[in-house]
Amino acid sequence: MEAKKIGNKVCISGYLYTHSKDSEDHKNRSYWQCVLVRREECTARAVIDVDKGVLKVVKGPRQSPHRHPAPVDAVKAESVRQSLKRKALDDPAAPPAKLIRDELFGLPSAVLSQLPDRDNLKKSIRRDRRKELPPNPRSLLDLEEVPDKYKKILYGEPFLLYDSQQDPNFSEDGRVIVFATRKSLEVLARSPTWFVDGTFKVCPSIFL
Repeated sequence: MEAKKIGNKVCISGYLYTHSKDSEDHKNRSYWQCVLVRREECTARAVIDVDKGVLKVVKGPRQSPHRHPAPVDAVKAESVRQSLKRKALDDPAAPPAKLIRDELFGLPSAVLSQLPDRDNLKKSIRRDRRKELPPNPRSLLDLEEVPDKYKKILYGEPFLLYDSQQDPNFSEDGRVIVFATRKSLEVLARSPTWFVDGTFKVCPSIFL
């Protein structure tokens, strides 16, 4: 019997389990418990071995039966949540409201009842996205290298146009990083007036 990973849970024979602990004696073995164990509604346990990336159930519902029917709607809802998370991370620019609307469209009311409300789903999306972001640097000295995903915008157009750290001819103190697109520079070139704002506490003093 195999288990299916759904986010940080596993599904075995239609039942959801949460991770309990890892084995101290067997490095590939872990222990799981029914998601309803905290409500004291079920005490079912499962033991899983990982063999070449496959989750093999050593002990499951047959040896440790559940006290309730298989939560079909809850399993579907968990799959929806994980799908929503993947899409949110794959497309960071997509508005959470649109992702939720598209993902929840046409779902049965029984499945929707197992999901958090839309406001909480939006908070969850923002939280998951923040986890994927690098920590905010306190100064340019803390920023060793600009991550590749911030060097381009959609369709691969360059966004990082200049970094003095990569310029062998730049010898002044401080570091200058320029983010822009060709189109935005063309708009600036045609504009008779520029309004400028910025976080001046991280600006090199030679430019103030």
